[in-house]
Amino acid sequence: MDYSIVKALRAKLKGDISIAKCNIEIYLEQSVGIGEHIDIVETVEKELEKLSSAEDKLATLENNFNVDRKLSMEELATGANSE
Repeated sequence: MDYSIVKALRAKLKGDISIAKCNIEIYLEQSVGIGEHIDIVETVEKELEKLSSAEDKLATLENNFNVDRKLSMEELATGANSE
């Protein structure tokens, strides 16, 4: 099986998680610098939905397809570095 799609999906989901966390931190710590007409609570809630969705998808991918073990074996076989 070619794990390049799975590896790319893992990287995308991890990136989505990082982006959502970063956005939430900015809204919580620097809300003064954000435009005055924005509904911060609603915006943070939307970012939490994105975070939750990406975390759920990543967990589902890893739990159902044994991704970590399979990718590690594939990478060892091909000599590729892990992420």
